[in-house]
Formats: sequence, C-alpha cells, structure tokens
Amino acid sequence: MHSMELVRILHPDEYEPAKRRFKGSAFEPYVDLDDISVFEENCAVGASLTICRHVDIFYPETVPPATPPSAFYLWKFSKAALPPGCNVTQKNSESGDVCHYNISGLTKKAAMKWFKKAHVDSALGSFLGVWKCDGSGLSLVTGPEFI
Repeated sequence: MHSMELVRILHPDEYEPAKRRFKGSAFEPYVDLDDISVFEENCAVGASLTICRHVDIFYPETVPPATPPSAFYLWKFSKAALPPGCNVTQKNSESGDVCHYNISGLTKKAAMKWFKKAHVDSALGSFLGVWKCDGSGLSLVTGPEFI
C-alpha cells in the first residue's frame, strides 16, 4: 500500500524570485482557520479527470484560471512526509470538494519552516514536487527558471 499523495495549491504571488522558492506562507492555514487545506490527488483525478481541472472546478477563487498567460502551481507530497504529530482529516470544502483534507497539529511557524525545506532541494537549487497548471495541462517545474 502506498502513501496518500496530497496536493497544496500555490498561488503565483507566493513565489519569491530573489530566494528562488515559494514563501513559507504558501503552506500555512488560510485566514481564520487552524488547519492547512490540501486535496488528495487520486480522488481529485477520479472526480475531475485532472488535478488542474479539479482546482478550476472547486477552487476558482483561490488562483487564476489555468489559461495562458495565467498559471498556478501545485505542490504534491506524500502524507508520510509530514512532520510527526500531524493529523490529516477528510473534510468537504465549502465548494463541495469531497477530496479535500485538513492538516492539523502543526504550528504556523513549524508549517512554514517544514514547507520551505520540503519543496526545494537547496543543494541543487531545484524544486521537489512542484507542478504548473496552465492551458497546456500539468507540467513538472524543476527549477525557478520555469516559474
């Protein structure tokens, strides 16, 4: 049995060109919530055919549409990679997404610190698990030059 793959939506405005990574705030709870919002990849593909389309359907207010020149980013990671003490609980989103999960058990500071380290290989200067949705579909973003 393989680990559950989770997806976090990353808004393009969360990218820091000078630091060549997304801000730690890209992986923190939304306003007025204690939990970090993600969705489960396999469920999203089953519900919407692609994860890009899933975001367009269920989270249109979160990011710009995936049509050029606009794009948004997704960070895919394994539930097993989360720091100890995290809980992942299914909870339908306000938009009705049954694939939505909440991550709890992380302080805001710990969540930001973990995300900063987990989505970038600082030695190689490359992203880990960051994907781009645009009009051509889903593509792996290997480094900051592709943002």
